[in-house]
Amino acid sequence: ILNDLPAKLGTADVQLNGQIITKSTTGAIVDVDLSGSLTTDYLMDLIQVDLPITGESDWDINIKNLRNGLIMTAQSALTGVSIDLPAPLNKAADEDKVLAITCGIPCANSTVEINYNDEIKSTINSESGRYHLARLQFIESMQGVPNADAADELFGGNIQQLDLDQWLKLLSAETPETTVQQNQSEHEHQWPVDEINLSIQQMTFMSRVFEDIELNIKRLTNSYAIEVDSEAIKGQVVIDDDLQQKGIV
Repeated sequence: ILNDLPAKLGTADVQLNGQIITKSTTGAIVDVDLSGSLTTDYLMDLIQVDLPITGESDWDINIKNLRNGLIMTAQSALTGVSIDLPAPLNKAADEDKVLAITCGIPCANSTVEINYNDEIKSTINSESGRYHLARLQFIESMQGVPNADAADELFGGNIQQLDLDQWLKLLSAETPETTVQQNQSEHEHQWPVDEINLSIQQMTFMSRVFEDIELNIKRLTNSYAIEVDSEAIKGQVVIDDDLQQKGIV
């Protein structure tokens, strides 16, 4: 039995509570809770991804053995963490947005389920040492759009606010070296599906705000095509893989 046992998770101080029973009538039992404050640097090192996320937040982590092995569930309100990305992924440090992660241990060899504030749900599978995005659902409820509709498609859904100008600016800011590296590893950076449809309540594009937008993103041979459709605006944005030479049309 563990009661507020001090421990280390990486360099972070955590407390352990729960039980580890090596022998029982049903076999070994593991049900342990870890709680403590983790920095985003530690989390980025853990998943080997560099993202514009900074800060530190309290996390509650549970590790439990089930029939198929050890399962980890980690959850945080991300209070104190800021995300410097355009909408809908932006977040201020004083905002509370619950992030929940569930995976089998080791997570690198299992299916990882991610729920971001009941707005974005994703599933990541490990295939031969690589991660594969198996689901990306935007499920934020919008006025006049039933939330259940977003769950029908593995990719797509509803977004309340999208700043397309800032996302295009972010893509244009890539260095030539980064673009070359991406072209050399096309398979690793390939769009996970051939086509994705999004319903957007409010979108910023060309410094104007449009409402009730239908967005279709298609993967072509050497580019991405974004179709925009609403009462106020219709058109297409094409982003070439060779962004530095051919740019955005």
